[in-house]
Amino acid sequence: MNQLKPEGHLQNAITLDTHQYELSISEPPVLLEPGDLLKVSGKLKNISGRDWDIFIDDKETIKIGIQVYEENKPGRLEFRRSLGVDKFFDGATIEFECLIDTKPLQQGKIRLVFDLVAEGRYWFKEKGAKPETITVQVLPETAGNLIKVGNQLKREGKLIEAIANYRHALELNPNLSWLYYNLGDALEKQGNLNQAVTNYYHAIDLNPHSFWFYYRLMEMLYSQGKYYAALGYYKTIIKLPQFKNNFHKNKSKKLLIKLLHPYKIINNDVINFLQENGFDPDQYITINNEKWDKSKDFLSV
Repeated sequence: MNQLKPEGHLQNAITLDTHQYELSISEPPVLLEPGDLLKVSGKLKNISGRDWDIFIDDKETIKIGIQVYEENKPGRLEFRRSLGVDKFFDGATIEFECLIDTKPLQQGKIRLVFDLVAEGRYWFKEKGAKPETITVQVLPETAGNLIKVGNQLKREGKLIEAIANYRHALELNPNLSWLYYNLGDALEKQGNLNQAVTNYYHAIDLNPHSFWFYYRLMEMLYSQGKYYAALGYYKTIIKLPQFKNNFHKNKSKKLLIKLLHPYKIINNDVINFLQENGFDPDQYITINNEKWDKSKDFLSV
């Protein structure tokens, strides 16, 4: 229980005596990845036996205050959180939530002190009240951690922030194939198709045995109308070990149908590709494809 001793008066009326309260903070995550928002919630209960006037005239005087201390770093950051009421009635409980941006904080342990503040005058702990303290750990700013942050931002639709995290990760480690893949995916969602393709190529260069890298590149080329270029990569994908898996094989066949459907004129290279790799052209080429009937007659001779 926090209790203040009588200490005189605030200007225009709020007295400090009998400001007694219970302040409790929920357990936050003990580990944070770089750039995470630290979400902390708590409760404040008035046990003074009287109501509190929160405002003096039009200014909110009493607020939740948060002091942030970084390990091995002098000084502190301070934040305020409104109580959201004009009057804090005796026996009432106010629930509050704080979001703290960790981007300006260095890696390592950070200590957060929660207390009431008489705005512009003092923190209640200076008058004998007991604050609540929690400690969290900000993880190192590694490429792996930045990728995790970027992936979360991408899921939230925050593509500009996600791309910034991926590019920062590239500065730390430019040899991660999945990093280029995720960057390409974010750029594609943003509409930067050429940059997306470039990053898919980088991913394949670093890991030429990934089914998903080729598959995603082929889809990207298809969306750009580069059907024959995408079909060329199909010749590579069917030679990968993963192609023996039925899931990958069936997914590839569906993509092959998409790739061949736009061909209005079927050329010998396409027909030879299908036959050499055990595909029945009748299953993949529709009657809308011109000259297919003539090609079939030629092949049956």
